[in-house]
Amino acid sequence: MGWDFFNLYFEIEFITKLSQVHPKMLKEEGNILEQQFLLWLEKQFKRMKKEYHLKLVETPFEVSKGFRIDPEFYRTEETLWDLR
Repeated sequence: MGWDFFNLYFEIEFITKLSQVHPKMLKEEGNILEQQFLLWLEKQFKRMKKEYHLKLVETPFEVSKGFRIDPEFYRTEETLWDLR
């Protein structure tokens, strides 16, 4: 089909320094710096009339609302019966 796939890795320090040089990057819609960088980079490619499709893979963050329950300590029917 003529497609080539690449994995590109950037250190977060590089992206942070790049955002200082190009402050418009921080005005992109992404929630985190990596998303903002990706959207900014896509716009740069489009401006140069290059057609690249980019996406984040295995983003090292986790959004959590509330608290986490340890699966080792879930309540079962037996423990609930003992609490009654």
